[in-house]
Amino acid sequence: MSSSGDSSGTSEASSTLSSDAPVRRLRKLTGSDIVLWLLVAVLAWAPFPLGSNRPWSWSILALLISALWLVWLAASWNQMTTVARHARTVGVPLFLAALALVWGIVQLVPYVPTAWSHPVWSIASDGLKQNLTATISLDPWRTEAELMKLCGYAMAGWIGYALSRDSIRARRLYAAIIAVGVFYVLYAWLFGFLDWHQFQIFYSAPDIGNRISAPFVNRNTLATYAGMISLCCGLKLIELGNRAVLLERGRRHFLLSVVEFAFGSGVAMLVATVLSFSLVIATGSLGGTIATISAIVAMVALSLSARLREKLDRATAITMSVLALSVIGLVVLSGSELAARLSEVATTGSLSEELRVSLWTASERMTRDAPLLGLGLGTYEKAYPLYAQTFFPVVVDKAHNDFLELAAGWGLPAAITWLTALGWLAWRCFRGVFVRSRDRMYPLVGFGATVLVGVHSMFDFSLQIPAVALLYAVLLGLGVAQSLPSLER
Repeated sequence: MSSSGDSSGTSEASSTLSSDAPVRRLRKLTGSDIVLWLLVAVLAWAPFPLGSNRPWSWSILALLISALWLVWLAASWNQMTTVARHARTVGVPLFLAALALVWGIVQLVPYVPTAWSHPVWSIASDGLKQNLTATISLDPWRTEAELMKLCGYAMAGWIGYALSRDSIRARRLYAAIIAVGVFYVLYAWLFGFLDWHQFQIFYSAPDIGNRISAPFVNRNTLATYAGMISLCCGLKLIELGNRAVLLERGRRHFLLSVVEFAFGSGVAMLVATVLSFSLVIATGSLGGTIATISAIVAMVALSLSARLREKLDRATAITMSVLALSVIGLVVLSGSELAARLSEVATTGSLSEELRVSLWTASERMTRDAPLLGLGLGTYEKAYPLYAQTFFPVVVDKAHNDFLELAAGWGLPAAITWLTALGWLAWRCFRGVFVRSRDRMYPLVGFGATVLVGVHSMFDFSLQIPAVALLYAVLLGLGVAQSLPSLER
């Protein structure tokens, strides 16, 4: 009887402990842990409403990031000394970015010399017979919206950086980014096979996107997003493979370990890598494919250089060779859409390429007209009719070259200042690959993502899509945070 009672009591106690386990885990959550999962939630939400690229959806995203920032401030209120030390590490790019944003505010205010305001305001005042408030920006509302977005990206990037100074949180954030990204990769494949369109979830008007573009509207945007996810998955796959593959026990054990890894512990990440990179090619985005391959080549070269600086081991050499061959194979197998795109570009008189040339020419004329002051951040759509030499039966709201559009809208000094800040952060990631002895994939993915979005920004405007820019900002913050040796962190 007593034995039975003891057994029953033990069972009840273990049941109570088991039921209390989630509660104990919740109690152990720190403020930083809560901020981490809220950041993941924002990253998961951002792509769904058409990449948050509509006024209502980017406003929601801005509110979410602001709320996240407030939660982070509350969690870090008693650690301001640590926050200040973290800020000093990236003080140069923070200062440069702040200067550029301040100039964006100057473009909005009416209290500037009359000679600084664009002539269109005086022309409009004369035509309407009333005094209009003149600003540097052609469209202050657009400039306000762009400043709001840029501040949001900077805030999210800072939170990613602050959280990822801790290696455990960096690993959790990286894993969460892969999980969210792979979900949307599968989501895009499903919508493509079923010929569904994300646009029609929110609007009853005809879809204006492409066959494979969900959750975005434009296939080029999806290519950039999927490209960054493929970089994350590929690096994680290499990290797992280096641990599982045996090289010191002969060729037989090596082949067996490769097969065991590919069909065992590594199968999920292998499938995720293949699906995400294949999606880039399947979109048919020429710029997105070139940008992703450029990032892979740059990352391979950087990784091998770091290994050569120490001693190139066979595991890394074999892994990188397999990766390069896999990329070539996937391009061949999934390249039907890409081949059609290349054929379109090669066709004489292609409207899309003629349109791009016209947009770039107009951007150059805008920059020559106001090289220092700019026409106002985000005002390309309003400025194009004033500077265009050719008109097309489409809405022209982007220059299809982020660098030219940034220079035309923000002015050369502000644009160069902002890009220098990003370049400085990318350099920290580049340097981190050499100075870190482990966890090199974090600075490596920050550098690779910068190459990817930088190359694609020369042909398209994916970085102007909030969900893509948000993901890039967090990856860059993660890479910079983990670019420092452990003692410095």
